[in-house]
Amino acid sequence: MIQNVKEFFKMIADNWILCIGIVILVYSIFNIIRNLIKYNDIKKIQNTIHKISGVIAEYVYEVEIKYIKKHIIHAGVVKRAEVISKIYEKYPELSKYINQELIIEKIDELINKVLDEIQQIEKDDNKPSQTKK
Repeated sequence: MIQNVKEFFKMIADNWILCIGIVILVYSIFNIIRNLIKYNDIKKIQNTIHKISGVIAEYVYEVEIKYIKKHIIHAGVVKRAEVISKIYEKYPELSKYINQELIIEKIDELINKVLDEIQQIEKDDNKPSQTKK
């Protein structure tokens, strides 16, 4: 047994450059695979966020109308949470990703964009029309 251990260490000592090369090669392959997996996840998230951007205005509008009918005006956090839950119901693949904070951040950005557009529309509607004489 001790003889086998001695032979193993002798082999390592004789071929140390090859051993280091193998370790570096395995480490490089591991990093390449990990980066490809991460890249695929980011691409999938971007595609899903793109899909969401098409329906998020509808969800925000539905939730706003629902709360207006209930005469609840200042419930921004609750409304935002309801929109996010609707998105997760429609796109369950979002819950599979590790970085949930990033996904919710992106959804929040889309919600804010829709809310800004709604505010701009309201401002435009409330402006008195200017007619030239």
